[in-house]
Amino acid sequence: MYDAGIPLNAANSMYFQLMADAIAAVGPGYKMPSYQALRGKLLNRSVHETGELCQELRKSWEVTGCTVMADRWMDRTGREVVNFFVYCSKGTMFLKSVDASEISRSSEALLRQFDSIVQDVGPKNIVQFITDSTPNYKSAGKMLMQRYKTFFWSACAAHCIDLMLKELEKMEDVRKLLAKAKRICQFIYNNTRVLNLMRKRTGGRDIIRPAISSSLTSFLTLQSIMSLKEPLHQMFTSNTWMQSSFSKLRTGFEVTEIIVDPVFWSSCGQILKITKPLLTGLHMIDSEERPPMGYIYEAMEKAKKCMTVSLSNKEFKHLPYLNLYLNVIDHIWEEELHSPLHAAAFYLNPSIFYNSSFCNNKVIHKGLLDCIETLEPNLTAQDLITKQITCYEGAIGDFSRPVALRGRESLAPAIWWSLYGGDYPDLQRFAVRILSQTCSGASYERNWLMFERTTLKNYNRLEHDKLNDLIFVHYNLGFQERASSAINKGQMKGTDDPICLEDKAFCLGDWIKDPGFLESADRGWSDEALPSEAISFGTKVMKVDDSIYSANEGGSEETDSSDENAD
Repeated sequence: MYDAGIPLNAANSMYFQLMADAIAAVGPGYKMPSYQALRGKLLNRSVHETGELCQELRKSWEVTGCTVMADRWMDRTGREVVNFFVYCSKGTMFLKSVDASEISRSSEALLRQFDSIVQDVGPKNIVQFITDSTPNYKSAGKMLMQRYKTFFWSACAAHCIDLMLKELEKMEDVRKLLAKAKRICQFIYNNTRVLNLMRKRTGGRDIIRPAISSSLTSFLTLQSIMSLKEPLHQMFTSNTWMQSSFSKLRTGFEVTEIIVDPVFWSSCGQILKITKPLLTGLHMIDSEERPPMGYIYEAMEKAKKCMTVSLSNKEFKHLPYLNLYLNVIDHIWEEELHSPLHAAAFYLNPSIFYNSSFCNNKVIHKGLLDCIETLEPNLTAQDLITKQITCYEGAIGDFSRPVALRGRESLAPAIWWSLYGGDYPDLQRFAVRILSQTCSGASYERNWLMFERTTLKNYNRLEHDKLNDLIFVHYNLGFQERASSAINKGQMKGTDDPICLEDKAFCLGDWIKDPGFLESADRGWSDEALPSEAISFGTKVMKVDDSIYSANEGGSEETDSSDENAD
């Protein structure tokens, strides 16, 4: 792996150990496949086998419906790429990748590309078409919805929540707080001795949490700093630290002042209370455990309610931007993210609907009616669904069975409907199709190397086709691995965080880059400053802390309180 330059996270693949087992089963003398075999007959066989797996997913689309996701990104050559995925409750399928550099500035050109995808998937199978909220993509998505009138366009929920976090990040008080948090990380991660001392204090835990965007990295890392408040405070107030040469550096003195400043920790707690509902919602919508469509409306309502409550809290009175930020969230939710599907799924989710706190309103009712008229073109079926809704509301028939009552909370909403909605088949099919969808299309790893190789001019058409085959197999084998992990709950629980990427140095930016780096070099420890190599994340993952943050406390794991030698 070192010799060939294979990414080390290849060892995380489910197939890595399977490969080793297969070779060991043959014993000494096994001959590895040649380059020609890997790019020829073996690749062709894998394309065929992967295609058969995808065909099984296609068969389920007619029953559960599906969501087409257009994931737009820029590769490192500056080319705009769009990956098209198709999501259903049984699994996700990679459909194709398109170079959109020449069409991204034209809504009409994007519409033609989107239309070809719809024809491939089948209009009758599609419940939702997701893009980000970039103006041309949004315009093309809405034109597509108007053209067919049988499914909805929606903005990617992860993208919209990220926009909300970016707006918070721009506000002056928050920007100043994050600058202090970054100063802590820059100092620690630009010197291996300080980094090692920190890891001893924290039991091997890292501070920085690389995530799928720079804003998420900022707030997840701030959350991490808060959770490590005690070991960091112990480290920077210990006799060993005070006697070390690092504490005499200007940056070392600045970081120590930040760590011992109660105002810094109080501000961290306040910001995390505000962002926690959004981060929790983001974990929910990108979770592999159950389709998130039935929960996104509630998640956003909880986030807004949390901020509204905070506005009346004395602890937040000195945060003048909070009301402005609540307006920003309202605007992004209403203008970019909200879809009739979200409201209808909220209504059809039994764990929410049958809860005593559920309150129907005009927006929810209108969203439900919009979905009936759009997703069910048959007028007779529309009338039946409308009539059968009263049976759901009154918990009549199988909806009232004791097992159905218990299953409201424990079962995924679509599964609950498939089990207990049989007396009302039209309503059942309608509910299952809505509740089987996702809300986000931005949580999939992008393989930079494969896509960049397709831009090299010395690759002929044959090689280009082989690379397309590689991309097709790569993504769909990855989805098969994710599906296998999801089935094994014990393996998955506590080891998978969809928005935190521990083994990839994504979006680290100025959390690592130290503007005061020259000072450390002048003090004779530049050989120890390894800002890129110092990042060696373990297998622990970042989870949203369910505890209530306060200005005076931050949860931390038990650490060794004894002084460590900084040298």
